[in-house]
Amino acid sequence: MLSQKFHYAPYSLKLKEPFGTAHGTRDSTEGMIVAIESDGVIGYGEAFMPPYYDENQASMTAFFERVNIEHLLSFDSIADSLKYLDGIAIGNNAAKAAIDIALHDFIGKCNAQSVSAMYGAKDVSPFETSYTIGVDSVETMIKKARAAKEFTTLKIKLDGTNDVEVISAIADITDQQLFVDANQGWADIDKALEISSRLIKLGVELIEQPFKKGQYKKAKILKDNVEVPIIADEDVQGFSDISKLADFYDGINIKLMKCGGIFEAFRMIKEARKHEMKILLGCMTESSIGISAAAQLAGHVDWCDLDGNLLIKNDTCEGIKCVDGFLSPEGEKGIGIIDDKALRGLLNVG
Repeated sequence: MLSQKFHYAPYSLKLKEPFGTAHGTRDSTEGMIVAIESDGVIGYGEAFMPPYYDENQASMTAFFERVNIEHLLSFDSIADSLKYLDGIAIGNNAAKAAIDIALHDFIGKCNAQSVSAMYGAKDVSPFETSYTIGVDSVETMIKKARAAKEFTTLKIKLDGTNDVEVISAIADITDQQLFVDANQGWADIDKALEISSRLIKLGVELIEQPFKKGQYKKAKILKDNVEVPIIADEDVQGFSDISKLADFYDGINIKLMKCGGIFEAFRMIKEARKHEMKILLGCMTESSIGISAAAQLAGHVDWCDLDGNLLIKNDTCEGIKCVDGFLSPEGEKGIGIIDDKALRGLLNVG
């Protein structure tokens, strides 16, 4: 029998600059790096979640301790392997995403196939990603926007305080496409309608998660009265959320860490299309493991916001490349990692 091992280690991603949202400001994101190893083949995954979600390093470790790697790899399909994970405990989506990504990377390498090919893509050409500007002083946000000229689209985080002032100032210095993410920061529907109208006149082309999770009626009023897509983020965690959101939102933001990984994300893409919803493929603060994994599904969505690895100063590995605002997958097997020396040392693999 082949030796099969599951490795995991805590890791802290350090942001190049403090990153602010309506939830607060942070300079790091805690998470876990994982690897599945068998007969010289290593598949990598990761799980990183901001502090306002339920998962952390302790909860992830507790979940990983219950995983039997031999049993996980004994199934004939990824779907069955993931059913085994779901049977260990409910929730724990980020921890499950880490294993899902590692499993896809491992199987892809074993079969000399990219994950994108596993999901039907014949070719993964370079694709655009938006670049995120976190909540900060207006002056700092302008400075960051000026420094991101190579990106076609900027996604601006808002917090419900000086939103029009922020977007007006950024619109004055750029002709880039502008998306905004309120991160649940808006409350009053009349004010939201007024702000939305003003933002759209300034060039905003997409509004993400304007209201607190569960405030569907407000979201629908906004959807029915503005001419740009209203996209759910915190309101959509997984597959089962999509059908109930179709009447209230124009589209959804899918993130591997939220939904449990690549397999579930692809199921969500197909379900969203059934409901004629737009799809934004997003990320948390992640390293090149998570971004390279999400990029494998880029050919199936409308927009990509896969810049998490561009915001950190201690990346875990070398994978997908960003050149002139375009992401270009480099590796041809698994999720496309091309230099894993640091990962091998971190996880003591190989």
